[in-house]
Amino acid sequence: ALGIAPEHARGGMTPEDKRDQVQAFVEDRGDHGGVAMVGDGVNDAAAMALSDVGVAVAGGAGAALLAADVVVTRAGLSPLLDLFLGSRRVLRVIYRNLGFSLVYNLLGATLALMGLVGPLLAAVLMPISSLTVILSSVLARSFPDPRGRQVTP
Repeated sequence: ALGIAPEHARGGMTPEDKRDQVQAFVEDRGDHGGVAMVGDGVNDAAAMALSDVGVAVAGGAGAALLAADVVVTRAGLSPLLDLFLGSRRVLRVIYRNLGFSLVYNLLGATLALMGLVGPLLAAVLMPISSLTVILSSVLARSFPDPRGRQVTP
């Protein structure tokens, strides 16, 4: 349901097995990027602390909530799917903003070196670049609305 390959998903393990499995995944990232550990109890806290991203689910024990990087407050698997898809969208926005900034600044620097942009115009153009990146980030709908309203990505 979450799109996790069966060989990367585990369940029904002891706390020590969870910790050892997460440690093995972290040490051997290979073709998979980060390691996420989803849990709700004290027995999940050590594995969550070792993972790149620890996710505690609603109603979890205090130790799990403290060890987690993310706390999902809605029940079920759909919030986890929203979290994974939303994080991918956030990365796309970051890459788009970095690309825009790079092109904008290279173009501005090139025009300044050619003598076509003076200091006053450069002082006006620089904040416009920053405002454009901020506006791009604010308008990006990275996560679905938790109240169930449709939000376009």
